[in-house]
Amino acid sequence: MHFAILPAITITLFTTGVSFSQQSKIDSLTARLQVNLHDTDRVNTLISLAIEFKYKKTDTAISFIKKALVISRNYDSGAGWQKGIINSFHQLGVLNYNKGNYSITLEYFDTAITLLKKLLSKRDPPFFALRTYSKITGNAGVLHMTLGNYPKALENFSKAMQIELKLGNKNEIAKQFANTGIVYKDMGNYPKAAEQLFKAIAIHVELDDKAEIANDYISIGLIYYDHGNLFRQKCHCQDDGGNYNKALDNYFKGLKINEELNDKRREALILGNIGNVFGDMGINEKNNRVRRDSLYDKALDYYFKALKIDEESGNRDGIARHLGNIGIIYSKKGDNLMARNYYFKYLRLAETLERKNYQAIALANIATIYMDDPHLPPPDGELKSGLALAEEYLFRALALDTVLGNLYGTMYRHKSISTLEDTLAVIAGIKGQWKESAKRFKLALEHYIKYSTAKDTIFNENNSKEIGRLEVSHEYEKQLLAQDKEHEKQQALAAADLQRQKIIGYSLIAGFGLVLILAFVIYRSYRQKQKANRLLEEKNKIIEEKNKNITDSIEYASRIQEAILPSHDEIGKVLIGDKVTVSPLIKGGDQEGDSPGGEGGGFFIFHRQRDIIGGDFYFVTEVNGWKIIALADCTGHGVPGALMSMLGKDMLNEIVNDRRITLTEEVLDLLTMQVTDALNPDKTGEVKIKEGMDIGFLAMRGEELQFSGANRPLFIVSPAEEDQGIIFPGDERSIGGERRAGEKFKTHFIKTEKGMMLYMFTDGFSDQFGGPKQKKFKSSNLKKLLAEISGKAIADQKIIVEKTFLEWKKNYEQTDDVT
Repeated sequence: MHFAILPAITITLFTTGVSFSQQSKIDSLTARLQVNLHDTDRVNTLISLAIEFKYKKTDTAISFIKKALVISRNYDSGAGWQKGIINSFHQLGVLNYNKGNYSITLEYFDTAITLLKKLLSKRDPPFFALRTYSKITGNAGVLHMTLGNYPKALENFSKAMQIELKLGNKNEIAKQFANTGIVYKDMGNYPKAAEQLFKAIAIHVELDDKAEIANDYISIGLIYYDHGNLFRQKCHCQDDGGNYNKALDNYFKGLKINEELNDKRREALILGNIGNVFGDMGINEKNNRVRRDSLYDKALDYYFKALKIDEESGNRDGIARHLGNIGIIYSKKGDNLMARNYYFKYLRLAETLERKNYQAIALANIATIYMDDPHLPPPDGELKSGLALAEEYLFRALALDTVLGNLYGTMYRHKSISTLEDTLAVIAGIKGQWKESAKRFKLALEHYIKYSTAKDTIFNENNSKEIGRLEVSHEYEKQLLAQDKEHEKQQALAAADLQRQKIIGYSLIAGFGLVLILAFVIYRSYRQKQKANRLLEEKNKIIEEKNKNITDSIEYASRIQEAILPSHDEIGKVLIGDKVTVSPLIKGGDQEGDSPGGEGGGFFIFHRQRDIIGGDFYFVTEVNGWKIIALADCTGHGVPGALMSMLGKDMLNEIVNDRRITLTEEVLDLLTMQVTDALNPDKTGEVKIKEGMDIGFLAMRGEELQFSGANRPLFIVSPAEEDQGIIFPGDERSIGGERRAGEKFKTHFIKTEKGMMLYMFTDGFSDQFGGPKQKKFKSSNLKKLLAEISGKAIADQKIIVEKTFLEWKKNYEQTDDVT
């Protein structure tokens, strides 16, 4: 499942109005309003005062602009002052953007642009009209980028760039490069994004604009962050290619510069992005749970710091991002209810802000929660629940991303829908709904193909190399910039130092010749190394593709193996009856069930495979009034064990359900004959393949109970013997392999009594290494544990068994399949 952590982007919003010195403060501007000013001066003062309040008290700033708009409209006996009117509408748009009122923002920008076009239509348009049109068009691009309308955003940035290139305004040119880079980043075109941002930062370094340099570092960090995510998906590994560390490096550079500027909104933005990196690093940490939890805690710490800052400043867009990201971390920590609550807060705020791209991510994340935990309560007023609700939310998210043209988003939506449809297909197949199952499998395949196509479009191996090349190019551009400045300085001394410059020139020519010779040697060596690396890369690619295909096949086999195991409902109907009250939710194969009020018996299954697929399986059915339960441990684990388990399950089904045999010793005798014959089909009498299975086979009817075992026991604890229990060992031989003539399995006939607990188990639990002395758990300790918990509720017993196993195993590798 994919959880979309939301990065915060840096965008450049422009302001207009009278240019006052940096020392102009709110008090001096307020005092200026008290004197008898000309109307145009009063409008400019009100706009400048609004700019001082735009982040502190946005509503107060809006009231100042509205006053300026009224004065501008009434100027010159009602004819109006166009410059004041245009600037007022522009600032109203900027201020409403800061509040998250995006539809109103667009209306104000459109009104200002319409008025400006009348001035621009003149043969010689005034400088004010050109400059202001560039600013408003650029801001409109920012708005469209925020709303996820990337083609419209690029169109607006291009219009602003064309004007600024004519005017020669380097600062505004750099801003357009930066904003264009962010759009390309969101569209998944990382080389193009890096190219634009490195152009921006080169200009900002030249201008020594620290605020914009900080913004550029954040944007470059975002490219590495996104590229790190895609790198992991491409190679199916925990490594991110070093991109996360590069992202953090850029974020902390931006944070350090921001310390001098004391910009709280930017501080919250950077803290949130740092939280994103730690969050993803936690998601990627598969082996070390302690490190994973530590990374999650770091992410939450940064998110809550950022949330507090944005709440204090009233930045609703930032608040929305932080709420969504906090929800993701809680979901990864296993607190699905807390995660769901944060997701819905995020969704409601995204709807209020009219942020369709945020809405799509929120819907997809809520869907993922319900895919992982179908029995989580639905939101108030929602009729659907579980997987049906997840399906609806995913298709709503896909529709939004499709409208927005968000290739990155649609890629993940198709992947999630493919996974969900696959699950629904398996469920339909278990229920015997074959047409529905086939339909779902077809949908799963269609969406997976769309996901793969989108991923190949966004990510290719050349992207990473191209970004690296652009960063080197950027360093070279910085060097060129420094050289240009030095050259200007040298030109002032050129008249007095001409002869020395000639000598230096000759030296440079000679040095350059030596460099060319050295470069040729290095280049030849590089080409030879490059050829060797290319061959190695091709071999690694083939191996990687084969490993991926094998893993995909095994994962699909896991779904098939899980589907053939009896479901919760099937087990409950056999052992308890139709009145099963415990939720049928299955996670990792663990099941539990109980009858109402605890009467009539109950059951639990703790099933934990060592690998993706395994060799343990259980078989439950009812024949001739006998309730049949079998638990088998096939030779080996992983693929060999899984194949043997499917063979064994089919044979049991034929012996018990088709041939209606219920005497336990006869079932095992027939099973060992069939397994041996199946694995040695030449009928020569020589046993070549000795693999098989250990199995416990139990049949119950009323108070009667019969049991036979092949290297597996039955452990019984009655109410009168809770301290120790009684063990009924199976025969000391396995199913399959060599057998002596006339050798038969033995049946234990047992009389049951009310409150009696029956336990069957494979040897995976007792053979597990762990504990303080790194030893096996041992069967004696397992029997002691079961005797101690036998008097507890069924659900509590499963919890204790699972907890005991995990605490014993801790960080040790699982030895075998456990059931």
